[in-house]
Amino acid sequence: MVPALIGIAQPPLNQFPTSPPYEPATRLIPLYYVRDTERVIAMVRDPVTPPEPHSATDPRQRMAEHASRKRQLLAERDALQARAAQPPGVIRRAVADMPMHSFVPHRHGVQRDMANIDQELRWLAEEEESLRAESFRQESDAPRSPHGLILRPTASPDAIDRVRITVVGEGILHLRGPLAGVNAITRMIHEIDQPVGQVKLGIHVIQFTGSDDAAVEGVNGAVDRYLSHARRLCRSAQMLFRTALGNVASRYHAANPGRFEQSFFYAPCVENFCTLHGANSPLSLAMLDSRDIVTTLYLVGLANQEVRREVLAEFRQLVDSELPRIHREYQQRLVAPHAAEAAKTASFWAKFTKSGMAEEAGANPSAALDCRFVQTMTVLDSYGEQADSINPIQIATARFQRALLKYRQAEQEVAAMRQDRMVLALATASGEAVAAIRTLSGRTLDADSFAQLADSVIEERASAALDLREVLRSEVAALDGQWKRLTMAFEADLKSQFYKPVIEDLRSNSGAWKSRMGQLQSTTILTPDRVRARVSPGQVAMLDRPVRPVLLQEGLQVTQGLVREAHSLSATAGMLAASESAAPGSSALLTQSGLLPTPGKHLEELTGHSERIRVAAGDDIVVTPVIQPDGFSVAFHLLYTHTPRRNVVGSPAEMAGVQRHLVEANVHIPSLELQEISRFRVLLDNEEWGSGIPLVEDIPKVGNLFRPRRAGGSTTQENIILVEAIVYPTALGLAEKSWLVNDTRGEQTQNGGLTLLSNDRQPRSELSDWIAQTLRQKARATLPDTQFPQRLATPPTHTLPASAHQPLGR
Repeated sequence: MVPALIGIAQPPLNQFPTSPPYEPATRLIPLYYVRDTERVIAMVRDPVTPPEPHSATDPRQRMAEHASRKRQLLAERDALQARAAQPPGVIRRAVADMPMHSFVPHRHGVQRDMANIDQELRWLAEEEESLRAESFRQESDAPRSPHGLILRPTASPDAIDRVRITVVGEGILHLRGPLAGVNAITRMIHEIDQPVGQVKLGIHVIQFTGSDDAAVEGVNGAVDRYLSHARRLCRSAQMLFRTALGNVASRYHAANPGRFEQSFFYAPCVENFCTLHGANSPLSLAMLDSRDIVTTLYLVGLANQEVRREVLAEFRQLVDSELPRIHREYQQRLVAPHAAEAAKTASFWAKFTKSGMAEEAGANPSAALDCRFVQTMTVLDSYGEQADSINPIQIATARFQRALLKYRQAEQEVAAMRQDRMVLALATASGEAVAAIRTLSGRTLDADSFAQLADSVIEERASAALDLREVLRSEVAALDGQWKRLTMAFEADLKSQFYKPVIEDLRSNSGAWKSRMGQLQSTTILTPDRVRARVSPGQVAMLDRPVRPVLLQEGLQVTQGLVREAHSLSATAGMLAASESAAPGSSALLTQSGLLPTPGKHLEELTGHSERIRVAAGDDIVVTPVIQPDGFSVAFHLLYTHTPRRNVVGSPAEMAGVQRHLVEANVHIPSLELQEISRFRVLLDNEEWGSGIPLVEDIPKVGNLFRPRRAGGSTTQENIILVEAIVYPTALGLAEKSWLVNDTRGEQTQNGGLTLLSNDRQPRSELSDWIAQTLRQKARATLPDTQFPQRLATPPTHTLPASAHQPLGR
């Protein structure tokens, strides 16, 4: 259809007569899905002037300079740390080899240089954060449609080059020029800016923490078992919904095979369907067992009210009998390994009495499975609240079909006129004599004048067809909204009933393992098909870490605290004894009045010293999803970066851990599923010595009293990165991939293909219809063979002039 419009080779320009002065045509074209006006203009005509090169203040350039400076500072700091971390024996030998007055300034200089480097690194980190935020803000605030952008016409014989293109708003183009050029550009823009599906991606990071590698060794298999069960429940639910639709459709088809479509679906939608595909094209019963849940939900919404209630009842019955059985098998598989391990290690008395086995099993029983599908049932039940009511999906589908019918009719009429016009042009170019055309007034037109008039009429009809395409786009958007509402309801049910309980079971049961499940970090992105999306979240945490003083100082403080605590206890005992001797029973009143010192007060003062740690973590996610040909799965290139940064307030010391984790992968995943894409294990070893008293701390054995005590700890962390995908397809994209017509074209001899809606057509002007009829007569007269191919469309003759009424057989 579209190739018939734009793929016909035109004769050379010198073969056409010169066009007369024309009235410029104008058209406003709003962009909905591809709002980058510079890119659209470059595709339909010439590229616009590229922007100026980035200045020196560009955040990206400054970030690159900061990264280079940061690498240089890190190298210098590593060199200084290597010198400062030499063994005590080396330090003693260096002290013996150099004078005291030269060593102390040198050491203080090294410490001062390290402090300066750490200070500059912290400044660079803060500046990098601000530059990243500024770059993200500039990219977000950058206008996709720069107002005032103008692509001026050129002196070219091509009608497209003579069109002036102006950006007049956010994603709005104004075209002004010859009607043929305006129509051609509009057609190209409609092909570029067409409705596309959407993809919602979720990136989830689960953390498990243990004391060593052995503690987190079995985490991978456990997570796989839990998630496999959730995926099985989701797939079973989708299969049961398709089975319910197929069972009900089979019963209706067996009861009335001849009128199955009318009894099962909304009648106007069935009529429009037959008009689009031919009167003898019944629906295929086997194809109602759709491949994806989105089409299944759509067909259920399109069905009649009684049919929809039967499908929902059948689905509830299948779910209540099948999903609980799967869940019980899953619970038995979880408990069995723990029960076997507990039986091996149980005591003799527990084995003899069979008691305590459940407690030692180590796995908590899962909660009862929820199979109500509340969100989906609420949406579908609302479609049949009133008897014989029409739901929004049926209305949107009928309007979409009517708009598609009118648009195809207009396109086929234009295609037929262009073919006839081509035959006339070829005859004129080959030098054949073309009889003059007689008008209604009795005058005659030569072939050139008639060709110019026919070109004008063809472009006017093409412009009217483009107006109908704009209407079609609005109806597609309305139908897509209904499809997305159904998909989101089913998606919410799957998450709340299957995935969320399984994650809760994983968290609760991990308490009996050697490792525990930590935080679950989730990031969600919703982006159109084939459009790059980026998100950069960040989080900050403030932690307290105790400060350990020098060992000798700590000992003196503890000794002082113990002495003061002993003195306080002796004073308290003396006061109680004096009170009892003066007035028996008054010690209780003395205690309640708060006059006695609090026990342990002086020791508690020793535990209040700590320092603040600022831990900042950021994730950069860049993804470009592509919906696959099946319309229900997605492939995407994922770039995921996890970069934690730790700053200790008031101290240059750093904690060990992951500095950067980068994942770059090409992923293919079905919709409504959760899959693992990466995992990494990290040993978090925090070991700090701090600074002691210079020189004295290097004395063998005695120096330990003048050096801070070692503060350290070791933890193993398992990180699992999961990705989920939900596809929201568009009506046009999914309709092209779904074939619901029973293929009986070999038996059809009449009424095949699209028929025109003559009863709904708006009255055409007599001039336009007369031009179309005359083009057909001239084209037929110039053909040497009487066997002309069947036309795509046959313009009606009831509005032609009376002088032109004569039957034409093709």
